[in-house]
Amino acid sequence: MSLLTDIFNSATGGLVAGIGDTVKKFVTTDKDRLEIQLALEKQVQDYSLKLNDQIVAAESQVTQRQTNDMTSDSWLSKNVRPMILIFLTVMTVVLAYSTIFTLPPDKVTLLKPWIDTIGGLLSMVYGFYFGSRGLEKIGQMVTQTLKK
Repeated sequence: MSLLTDIFNSATGGLVAGIGDTVKKFVTTDKDRLEIQLALEKQVQDYSLKLNDQIVAAESQVTQRQTNDMTSDSWLSKNVRPMILIFLTVMTVVLAYSTIFTLPPDKVTLLKPWIDTIGGLLSMVYGFYFGSRGLEKIGQMVTQTLKK
């Protein structure tokens, strides 16, 4: 959580500082500059709260979709995600084996697009299975921290 908060704060803090430097060119009194800076910081904080709420809502929709799939009577809806995970894992192992042990080096370049495609899909599937709940928890913690 600390890493995500630090990244967000550094990006938005830089934005507020940059806007503050621009405002200094046109606003002459310190009181007006401070009011503008405080208003900008409040807007950035409100934006970050809304963004985190949207992330939590999106993750809860994914969780709801998984729950609906598991309560379905259809065998396929309950097992399609695990089957995709198994298929992509097996394909990755097969491609790794074929590129390392069986194919001549000039033929390995033909597999390059497939390796990239399956690698990307596998990253998404593993991220979904093993990372999505973690992101949901992080989003909730960030939202709670920002609301304090």
